[in-house]
Amino acid sequence: MCSSDLAGGDGRQHALLYMDLDNFKTVNDTCGHVAGDELLMQLTTVMQSRMRGSDTLARLGGDEFGALLEACPLDQAVRIANGLREAVRDFRFVWQDKTFGIGMSAGLVTIDGSENVSRVLASADATCYDAKRKGRDRVLVYRTKHDGANAQSADLQMVSQINHAFELGNFRLFRQKIIALNGAGNDPHYEVLVRMVDRTTGGMIPPSGFMAAAERYNLLSSIERWVISSLVEFLHAQTASGALPRDAAGNSQAVYAVNLSGVSINDASFIDFLRQLLTRFNLPRGLLCFEVTETTAISNLNKAAHLMHELKAMGCRFALDDFGIGMSSFAYLKYLPVDYIKIDGVFVRDMADDPMDRAIVEAINRIALILGLKTVAEYVESASIAERLRAIGVDYAQGYFVAKPEALVNPPDNASVLESA
Repeated sequence: MCSSDLAGGDGRQHALLYMDLDNFKTVNDTCGHVAGDELLMQLTTVMQSRMRGSDTLARLGGDEFGALLEACPLDQAVRIANGLREAVRDFRFVWQDKTFGIGMSAGLVTIDGSENVSRVLASADATCYDAKRKGRDRVLVYRTKHDGANAQSADLQMVSQINHAFELGNFRLFRQKIIALNGAGNDPHYEVLVRMVDRTTGGMIPPSGFMAAAERYNLLSSIERWVISSLVEFLHAQTASGALPRDAAGNSQAVYAVNLSGVSINDASFIDFLRQLLTRFNLPRGLLCFEVTETTAISNLNKAAHLMHELKAMGCRFALDDFGIGMSSFAYLKYLPVDYIKIDGVFVRDMADDPMDRAIVEAINRIALILGLKTVAEYVESASIAERLRAIGVDYAQGYFVAKPEALVNPPDNASVLESA
């Protein structure tokens, strides 16, 4: 890269991503350099499929790659970097009778056009090395000491907001409607989301604004337990009032889904917590559904499978969220007792114009049909996307074209009511 590659002078923020493959040496040592070269070519195709048209990918040497992300603010650059990391991690390289998993560590540096090229590359390289040293398969953002102090200060301010939210009741539940596309029924189906009231402005802070700090300071489990407890209490009140439909056997025809993180999956006390909660409120079977991302489930496969079996015995359902980033993940469906597959929105949102995205959605839907699972398409933002999904045979759709989230409010007297967001 020449100096003009990193110079901007237009006031826009750019980013440089320095990537180093994990376990590449194993392929070279086991199968030879021809196999290593083939792996690099396949991974290049995989990574390019996850980048924007304006991004530039280059091999820097050996098993190292660089990506220049033009006009890309830090939060977007982090999302792209993690998307690349997940794509590489989910990729499986097959050579003759051997199959290899590959990981990626990366360092991310922001650029405003005034930096020295050598210094930017050195910072990105050093940050990538730090990512490998801290355990591999991760993306680290380069920060100066001043940046680090500011980031820690911002984290601590957010932790203070979270603690006050617990004390003052400043968490809010929202629900987003999910609709049937092909005669799967019109029974109520929602995903439940959490927001936090900003104690300064009174506005709503989305999960992306506080969940990272909550996880870093060990508050994520407490938030998830609050969400689940509040939702179960709301559903108990709705059931008692006869507002939720049931079938002839008394099972729920409504579904309320809530997200579950790896923190709860790895929490040995979570199953007992939920068992006590459901024993107390006795919800109809099938009403409560837990969503676990594909990445989280595969990363914690044994624990995720155990949790799913235990909770399904209590009458809960399960959805595998953000599915499809790694097509090799089809194999894991045999071991995870899920009811729904939620097709990752990265394939859904452009499928009207992208034949590859459409083919992937069709493939996921066919596999789900064979396994007897229902499919939910995320990020459905237009009528044309909804019609194409219906034609393919996808069961459900979720997105702003279907419905925006609406607030689910629990007043102090615990009588749950709905009000428009």
